Amino acid sequence: MIVLSTRVYDSMTGSSNWVPMGDIAEGYGANRMEATDSLSGREFTLNFEDDSSVRYEFIDGETLKWTVMGGTGGEESAEGSYNATLPREEIYFVDFMKTDEERTSVSLSLDFERGVATAVTATIPSSKEEMPTLLLENAMADESLSAGEYEVRSATIDEPFTDSAELHGRTNELTGKRVKYTYSDNSIYEHIYLNDGCFVWHCLEGEEKDIAEATPCTYYEIADSLYLLVWGEIVLPVIGVILIDLRALKTTGKMLCDDKNDFENAVNIPMGAHAEPLNVTPSIR
Repeated sequence: MIVLSTRVYDSMTGSSNWVPMGDIAEGYGANRMEATDSLSGREFTLNFEDDSSVRYEFIDGETLKWTVMGGTGGEESAEGSYNATLPREEIYFVDFMKTDEERTSVSLSLDFERGVATAVTATIPSSKEEMPTLLLENAMADESLSAGEYEVRSATIDEPFTDSAELHGRTNELTGKRVKYTYSDNSIYEHIYLNDGCFVWHCLEGEEKDIAEATPCTYYEIADSLYLLVWGEIVLPVIGVILIDLRALKTTGKMLCDDKNDFENAVNIPMGAHAEPLNVTPSIR
């Protein structure tokens, strides 16, 4: 069996199979962190470096309204359903699909203790024509190799954005670590964090068993031993956003992806795992 990125090629039969993410979504849910409704009734504003702001109103435990301010089009509001978890005291992970933008999600790491947040806006292609086809050409042009796009932005909560704010920063503390993640009995993966811009995911058990990919990524330190990992896969239209708590040995997050690899329906799969650090490869530099 030869592994080629996110598909399996069987050298005995000459066949290869894609694994639609919608078909394996349930496997990521068994060890999910329990959702919280403790944001219900709260309102706050995220202020960004470019002077734009987003006002969030948590109408109840399921419905969120957002108002974008400071853009060229004036104030624009929309609402939709959200999922929130509480990985640490006063630190929330909030995720939702944008109802006013196609195939787009927003993930918020809200740190009320420090008064700062990190927002990840992710978008996946809506057609095969939007998928990258010539990876070498993209690489030579220093363009993204990922099949989706994401933007990470820092913000302050209810206070003007200033350079003195204790913003979440980029980190290399995961580099060299190998961690096993058990999403369910039939969905087990390992991550190997190669450097500050790339990691390998490898399925040990489940529908994607023996599939692996080296994937571009971004890491942020949210708190001590609590890390934000964002990645965009190269072949499948998948953007992953997870918080990794190496103190509690738990994760919470999501994957924005195409349901059946046919560009008909985007799905936002909530996920969570038990984490088990396996080893650390020391740097040779």
